[in-house]
Amino acid sequence: MSVHLCDRCGDVTVDSERCHCATAAATAGTRRAPAVAPSTRAAPSHATRLPGPPARRRTLAIQLLTPLPRVTVARLSGTLEESTSALLTEKITALFGKAVHVVVDLAGTDALTRGGVRVLLSLSREATGRGTQLHLTRPAPSAGGTGRRLLDRLAADRLIRLAPSVDAVVAELSATPRTRSATSSG
Repeated sequence: MSVHLCDRCGDVTVDSERCHCATAAATAGTRRAPAVAPSTRAAPSHATRLPGPPARRRTLAIQLLTPLPRVTVARLSGTLEESTSALLTEKITALFGKAVHVVVDLAGTDALTRGGVRVLLSLSREATGRGTQLHLTRPAPSAGGTGRRLLDRLAADRLIRLAPSVDAVVAELSATPRTRSATSSG
């Protein structure tokens, strides 16, 4: 199955269908498609071939929780990629300076791409520069392999803090003395 998107009208057609502007031109006699068998018919010259069915819109939802004073948890659900990262960046950077610890809970994400991981790394660097510790939790196994493997590599290289769960981070933070600074390693 091949999908085409008309550059003129934005119509999406499947296989040998023709968009409405090409059909109207053909019936008006200004443009006729060659008589070719449907299985060998080429896409109209004004159509761009898309790989597979039209992409569905991906979304990201963020729920903010405060389990301890000066600790905020951002619970994510949906897809974390570059196209959904603006909302995450806006919400998380607004917490820098207000919370000493920000925990980004990735357990509810259904997809995590390299672009999403790039955004998380950027947020981690910005948090450190602004006196906040950013903690990330492991995404669910169903969130995809590339993003998960990249997060594991960044954690192994100590470029990010990656915890097994929000509960583990909260337990660690509630057990540490209050004199611990936001910039100490841990």
